[in-house]
Amino acid sequence: MVVNIGKVLSNDWEYVKKEIKAINDATTSNGAILKVIFENDYLPEDMHKIKLCEICTELKVAGLQYLA
Repeated sequence: MVVNIGKVLSNDWEYVKKEIKAINDATTSNGAILKVIFENDYLPEDMHKIKLCEICTELKVAGLQYLA
């Protein structure tokens, strides 16, 4: 999945977290793993990337193992 850049840039973290959780739950309940794409070119602040990593860690997104 690609995160909703508009919601990230407007710091609507509750929405972002709920969306990632919903998709992660649907994905993992069907035996798959979720890869979350941040689109870093559009994120002007490192704090956005840090917050997204924190959310994905908290939600135990399995695709974290693919970070490069």
